[in-house]
Amino acid sequence: MEVIFIRHASAQDASEVSDDSQRRLTDKGRTEARTTALALSELGASPSVVLASPAVRAVETAEIIAEEHGGRVEQSRMLAHPADAAAVRSRCQQLLAEGLECVVLVGHAPSLDHCIGELVASQPKVGISLSKAGAACVRLPAEYPDAAPELRWLMRREILAKLSDR
Repeated sequence: MEVIFIRHASAQDASEVSDDSQRRLTDKGRTEARTTALALSELGASPSVVLASPAVRAVETAEIIAEEHGGRVEQSRMLAHPADAAAVRSRCQQLLAEGLECVVLVGHAPSLDHCIGELVASQPKVGISLSKAGAACVRLPAEYPDAAPELRWLMRREILAKLSDR
């Protein structure tokens, strides 16, 4: 199964709202999320489930990704900052057992960076840094957790934009 981690796209400045979790995507952020969604199509990804932090900016990013791919969005507290890497690993294992081929997780930095590190290297800090609307793909083998996950790719939003011709 491919697990694609996506950092939420550009959102309102924190000073514009009283509750950080209520920050919405900007127009630029909506464009970034669409660009990432299109790039995933170019990469052959077809997520059936998009899990998102309950923060508005993550949910809005997830909705744009799901709209492009026909997947469903599920809000998940495990992806709220700071994300729960153990819960992410466990949920991914459940989705793998359900036979899903591709899922997307939308959340925040540095939480997603740490989750990727925990999955592929059993360490939260491995030098991975997702840009806003950036994405990384980890392949979980069918034999997981007995077989090791593999970091397949990591792309900043500028590279994803080139893939989507935007």
